[in-house]
Amino acid sequence: LPQTRLNEDVRSCITGLGFHEVMSWVLTSHEHHFTAFDRAESPHVKLGVVKEQGLTMVRNTLYPETLRALLSNRSRKAPFKLFELDQVVDIHANSDTGTRTHYKLCLVIGHASASFNEMKSHVDALARFMGETPSYQPVSQGGFIEGRVAHVKMGSFHGFLGEMHPRVLHNLSIPFPVVVFECYLSSSTNTNV
Repeated sequence: LPQTRLNEDVRSCITGLGFHEVMSWVLTSHEHHFTAFDRAESPHVKLGVVKEQGLTMVRNTLYPETLRALLSNRSRKAPFKLFELDQVVDIHANSDTGTRTHYKLCLVIGHASASFNEMKSHVDALARFMGETPSYQPVSQGGFIEGRVAHVKMGSFHGFLGEMHPRVLHNLSIPFPVVVFECYLSSSTNTNV
């Protein structure tokens, strides 16, 4: 199983870079997934009636849920270096179910001097490990500082890297800078993050 081997190899590399793995829930709320992070709503699987109040959707990106681990532990001493490698669900009209499941990798760094360049050094190390040369293209993305966010391409894998906007951090009561990297690890996808 090539995907399983890739996931195991990436986990090993990221752990070697000093990150701690977290596992978050696949179900979440619209409020947390989009509004709290100043993200534009993107197509996602909406849930019908659920017993657990507040769970209204299936995640289509990892970082809002990965950051829950940081939010739950923000009273602990920084630095935080967290990662998650798990599945997300995208809307895909041409599939039998109307959805498609993909693996994504999310890295989160949080401390007083966390920066784009610090995360970029980890992404460069991951790319070298994977035998790829990364490219970075500036983009604009809600919830992130303009000029401090980029589209990242590593061979057939792509995603983004960015410093979270202070307004989002304030709304989440996070007292230090946070940098996020997220990319697709399912090489068959050409979907944008």
